Parts: sequence; C-alpha cells; structure tokens
Amino acid sequence: MNLLAQVIEALSLEMDFEKVCRRATQIAMEMIGADVSALALPAGADTLTYQYFWGLPEGADVESMSRPVGLGAARHVFGSGQPIHVPDYPNYQYAFPPFVKLGLDSGLAVPVMIGEDIAGVFSLGWLRPVAPPTEEQMALIEVIARQVGIAYHRMNLMREVSDSQVHTAALNERMSRVMAVSPAIIYSVTVDVSGPQPCLRNLLVGDSVESILGYSKEMLSAQPNVWYQLVHPEDLPQITLSNNLHVLAEGYFNRVYRMRHSAGHYFWVQDNIRLFPAGKNQYEAVGLIMDITERKAAEAELRQHRDHLEELVAEQTEDLRSAKNAAEQAMWEAKQAEEKLRHLAHIDGLTGLANRVLMTDRMRQAIAYAERHNQKLALLFIDLDRFKNINDSLGHSIGDRLLQEVAARLRDGVRQADTIGRQSGDEFIVLLSAIEQVEAVASIAENLITAIAQPYAIDGHELAVTLSMGISLYPTDGASPEDLIKKADTAMYKAKEAGRNNYQFFTQHMGDMARDRLTLENDLRRALERRELALYYQPQVDVATGDFIGMEALLRWRHPERGMLLPRDFIGVAEESGLIIPIGNWVLREACRQNRAWQAAGLPAIPVAVNISPLQFRRLGLLQEIGSLLEKTGLAPHLLSLELTEGVVMHHAEATIASLRGLKEMGVRLSIDDFGTGYSGLGYLKSFPIDALKIDQTFIDDLTDDASDAAIVRAIIGMGHSLGLKVIAEGVSNERQLARLRELRCDAVQGNHHSPPLEADAFSQLLAQHRCASASLNAAAR
Repeated sequence: MNLLAQVIEALSLEMDFEKVCRRATQIAMEMIGADVSALALPAGADTLTYQYFWGLPEGADVESMSRPVGLGAARHVFGSGQPIHVPDYPNYQYAFPPFVKLGLDSGLAVPVMIGEDIAGVFSLGWLRPVAPPTEEQMALIEVIARQVGIAYHRMNLMREVSDSQVHTAALNERMSRVMAVSPAIIYSVTVDVSGPQPCLRNLLVGDSVESILGYSKEMLSAQPNVWYQLVHPEDLPQITLSNNLHVLAEGYFNRVYRMRHSAGHYFWVQDNIRLFPAGKNQYEAVGLIMDITERKAAEAELRQHRDHLEELVAEQTEDLRSAKNAAEQAMWEAKQAEEKLRHLAHIDGLTGLANRVLMTDRMRQAIAYAERHNQKLALLFIDLDRFKNINDSLGHSIGDRLLQEVAARLRDGVRQADTIGRQSGDEFIVLLSAIEQVEAVASIAENLITAIAQPYAIDGHELAVTLSMGISLYPTDGASPEDLIKKADTAMYKAKEAGRNNYQFFTQHMGDMARDRLTLENDLRRALERRELALYYQPQVDVATGDFIGMEALLRWRHPERGMLLPRDFIGVAEESGLIIPIGNWVLREACRQNRAWQAAGLPAIPVAVNISPLQFRRLGLLQEIGSLLEKTGLAPHLLSLELTEGVVMHHAEATIASLRGLKEMGVRLSIDDFGTGYSGLGYLKSFPIDALKIDQTFIDDLTDDASDAAIVRAIIGMGHSLGLKVIAEGVSNERQLARLRELRCDAVQGNHHSPPLEADAFSQLLAQHRCASASLNAAAR
C-alpha cells in the first residue's frame, strides 16, 4: 500500500495532463511488465481516439493507431465501465488492426473514471505471452487509471476557466463599445427599496449619458441618487418604485418622464427597466433610456392632425348624411321620373291617349282574350281631313289644341272598355272589344264622325275638321295588330278617295288594291332606270288667231305589263312614296332639253309648260335647281312655264309669294293649274306674280249645257282679266265648247279638239306644219 500511496502522491502533484499520463504509464508498465501502453479518449458520440502512446517500437504506424476506434476492447470497456483482459489478442474478434500489426500478443483495457463517469480507456499490451495480471496488479492499475481521470477532469476545468475568462473579457469589451456608441443611455444600478425613498448604488452607465444629459458618467456614478433630482417634479411620483410595487413582481417597468439637461431645459425620455432580485429588498435594475422628445412632438402634431381629422370626419359625416338625404331625395325623384318616363313611354304626351307602343300591347292582349273567348274586335283607323292646312296656316299651337279637342271627343264617343290611341300626327286608332254585330261598329263610327265634325272654338278661331275612317275586323281581316292596322289603313285611304268625312270597312278588293298599289310603287322605282317614262306634248292655241302660243309636257308611263299609263294612274303613288321628286326633276330636265332641241332644229320657239308637284315646289333650293337646269340646257327662261295648283300656292302663302317672285325675276312664266277646284282668295291671288289661270276641265265638259258651269267659267275669265292675267281653258274637245269660250273672251284653249298629246317626234311635225305665235310676242305678253 505504500507503493499505492506513492503512486497517488506522484500523480496528484503533477498539473500537466500529458506529464501525468506519461508518469502513470511508466509506473503501470514497470509494475506489471507491459511492453506498450495507450490512452483512448472520446472523439464523438460513438468513437474513441488513441491520443497518447508509450513503449512503441521504432517505425510503428502511429497515424493509423490515432484513427477513431468504433469497436474493439477499448470500445467495450468504454461502454460497460468494466476492465477486460484479452490473452490472445490476434484472434480477438474486436482486435484493433494497428495493434495486431504491431505484434500485440495480449492486452489489458481499464476504464478511466471521473467519479461515476467514464472519461476514457487506459490500455496496456504485451508483445510476448505472459500470465494474466493478478488482483493486486489490477487494483493498482485501476487506481492509476482513476488518477489519470482526475487529471483529465482538472485539465478540462482549467480549459473552461480559461475560455470563460477570454469570453468574459470579450463580452466586456463588446459591451463597452455598445454603450459607447449607443444613442441611448444604457445603465445598471442596484436599487434598495427598504426605505421610503428607493436608494441607488453601484451605478454603471454608458458614455452616451454625457451627450444626452450633459453630465459626466463619473459624476453620476459617484452620486447615483442625483438621478431623482434630474426628473421633473411632476413626473417623479409616478416613476418611483415605491409607488409602483407591482413591478417588483413583474420584473419590468417602462416609464416615460421628463429629465433636466445640464443646460437647464427639460426633455422627454423613455426608460425601459428589467429588475432582477439581488438580495433582501434589493434589486439589480438594468435599463435603457432614450430621448423621445422628437417622438413626443410628432405625437403632439399627430394628435393635432388627428383632432383636425376627427373634425373633418365629423364634417364629412355630416356632409355624407346630407349627401345621403340628397341621394335619397334624388332616388325618389329618379323613381318619380322613371314612373313618368314609363308613363310617357306608353302615353302620348299631347293627348294623354295610349301611344303606338301601348296601343300595340293592348291590341295583342285583346286579340289573345278574344281568341280564348271566341269574341270579335273592331279596329278603327282615323285620319283627320286637311288637318295639315290648319296646322300650317294657324300654327302648331292651334293644331295641338285641336288634336287635344279631337282626342276628348273620341273618348266621349266610345265605351269605357274600348281603347283609344294616337298613332302619329293626326292619326288615331280606336279598338272596340266584344263586338257582337257589325252594325254596332257602324253606329259608333257614325257617332264619331258626327262628333268630330262639330265646330271648334280655339283662341278666337272657329275651326271645322272632318275625319276619314277605315275599319278592320278580328278575326275576319287579320289575327295580329300589324294585319289589322294595315287593313284599316287601306280602308281609310278608300274613305278619303270616296270624298272624306266617311268610313269604309276593309274588303278583300281593297286588299287587292293595296297589293296592286305596292306592286305599282316597286315598278315605278325602276321606271326611270328602265327608261319607261316619256313625255307627250299638247299645244295651247290662241282662241282669236288659232296660233300655237305654247305647249304642255304631259307625263306617260309605258308599263311593260299594263301598257300606257296616264298620270292619274300613278302620280298618287309617286307622291306618297316620295318618287315624285326624281320623276318631277326628270320631267323638267327632259322638257327643257326637248324644247331647246326643237329650237336648234329650226322649229318655232314657244314656251313649254310643266306641272310642278307640291313636294317639288316646297323643296329648299328650287330656284337654284331651275336656274342650273336652264343654264345646262340653254333654254331661255321665258320659254319655260311652271304650272302649280291652287293648293300649292295657298300653302304658306307668304313663303310661296317669295318663291314665285324669285322665279318671275328669273324670267320663268307661272300659271295656276285646275283653277276653280281649290279655295284661292282674291286677296291672295292678286298678290301672286303669275301670268295665267287654267280653267279645270270639269267646268269645260258641260260648259254648253250647264248654266252653272258657264257662270263659273265666265267669272274665272272675268276675274283673270281684271287681274291682268291670261286665261287658258283645259280639256276643250269640240267646236261648240271652243265657240262658247270665244264668246266668253277666253284667251287660249288646250285639248283634243286641236290635237291630242303627241310624242316628241309627232309633235315636232305638228310644230313644223302649224303657225305659231312669235317668241317675241310671247315675251311681250309676259
């Protein structure tokens, strides 16, 4: 045991771990006669590494022996904590190859213990066969291994202490740098809360305190309680720990208060503190103080902006409330307007009657109901006669009042179950439902005609108007609103042809006529292109001398299927379709061209008369068109005579006079055609710059047999002469009529008695054979 004590003493006095290992190995190898030894220490979770070797022969592969050992006797000892002796090492299944290569014959592995923990493995080996170690030797080896473990532990502790010292120095250096450059005041202080006023000691504060507070850290560290004197008196009670004992348990305290700068002014700071117990009634306070003066100013400005914003929001809220009320009012008004628009969309604004849209819808409903209940309907299509004359002469205001009065009379003249609508302009529709007998429809139609024909007193004017009515029946004449309207419209035109102020029921013959009329219109559209129109010429003869004083160009249509058509067969269609404009222009152009061609051929120069339609005359630019036409054809203006009906010249009399004067100034001759059939007033007639009156043929036919016609002709001739106008009688067909007209001092005649209308070639021969009044005389007659 004395040897054991010596070993322990020798090993415990050595502080160098490597020397301890060398000494321990030397003692162990001497005591049990081992040839080599090694110390294996942990190199990872499951491996050991031999780091210290002794007794190795020269040339031993130390590098391979220093590699990590995952298995083997040493790994077994490290895992079990028990020593192991391997007598036949080369055949040991866990033998370490470098040791086998070294020639190891047997080996001993002992755990290196630190208390109850294993720190490594102490291995001894023999290069020769030897007896196993005794118990005494094993005990000695274990003691030596424990001393190695103590030395290993001591070495690790010393290394940790050294590392800690280095780390602490580094932390202190880093902390000093942080505190030196921090824009905030970092501090640590001991707070004693045992007294009524917390006492501060051991203040450690960063260098930035001087730039922020204006005081040196040395002064504050020497007199830490001066801190309380720097806090604004108003803020001091709320920040002391004695008034906030709850923060001692919570461990942190965030304060905002004012501090006095060394220059004397106060500024705002935020103080964030962490508290750590440091003994009875003592706490270690670590804190950070930041200058928040700018933030406070920004907050004050923000509060000001917020207050202003709240005021604006309040104002906006009030505005929105007002806007909401206004929007609700606008929505109500929009709804009212929508209702009004819906009403206007279905009601005629002038008369209050159903408009075309509503009327069509009512008709569809009535037809559907009548179909389900096997009933009859009647559709009355009404057009006011000569309403346009009243509207144009007295103005639209009077015309509108008249339409309102007519609508009221129509309402009074039908049953409550019937529907009245305004189709357009002066056209109305009456839908009679649940008709049992056609006679009932006729009775209602007669009552309406009588009611509408009664005089109207409007703005001091007593007016009279009649209506023409066409009637169609469901289901006889059609099963849709379109069919019934079309058929009733056709019948209405038949009523107008029958003299107006009457009604006509639609008949199949009328339908055939309507279809024929449509076909005729389509054919007429192509007539100009196909050169189917032609002009025939009829002379106008001086009654006293028998000379030709003029000629009239008469339109004819060589229809490819219907043969030669007179104007009465198609002019009505042309006027309704608007084709009268291009046809009338062609007639004017062709008549002027032909007259100029005859003159160029050496034939006598006499005026050619051309009828002007109302649509032609009312067109803007008529004067320019005629002037351009005369210039292009080269015809002298006094050789063109324009014939207009009484209706044309009386329409907008003032505007008509201006147009007529323009034509007269141009040199064109003017005549009123079919005189006596219209309603010319003498007052207006004398204002018109016309050259001649043409007596309508209807007065000439019975001139010699009817005293009334003779009286009318005498009156027209007398009136014409009194106004300085020539008078020409149309339709003179025999010598008796000519003789009577000579007696009545009529100036000229036109008719088949002298010549029927002739084509241009035939008329040129007639011109060459007959004596004509000189152009100079005609010009003088103007």
